[in-house]
Amino acid sequence: MDPAALTSLVVGTLTPLMPFLGSMGAALVGKVTEDLYDEGKRLYEAIRARFAKEADGGKASKALQNFADDPEEYREVFEKRLFVLLETDQAFANTLRRSSRLDPAKRSPLKKRRRPVVFA
Repeated sequence: MDPAALTSLVVGTLTPLMPFLGSMGAALVGKVTEDLYDEGKRLYEAIRARFAKEADGGKASKALQNFADDPEEYREVFEKRLFVLLETDQAFANTLRRSSRLDPAKRSPLKKRRRPVVFA
């Protein structure tokens, strides 16, 4: 998976989860979404740890924090930072690829369904 596609998957996965990844968010997550929450938390923590290593005076970490605080407003800034790192750091890209939600081989068979569900 190329960096652009991986960036899109990561950002698309995290954006709806950002309100729940904070300290109070965990209490709001029901059992049904617990696995998705755990997956998002692992993804977020991997990105947070990698952004913290950047020698940019904390700008990458700030981009992630801003994205966490307001995903719609700061999505583009976060996406650009993530894309650059995924292009230049193959080990980091592989870490994110191995995420079960992002790895097509590990996705639920139910998610492989191609036909739309029609409700009558």
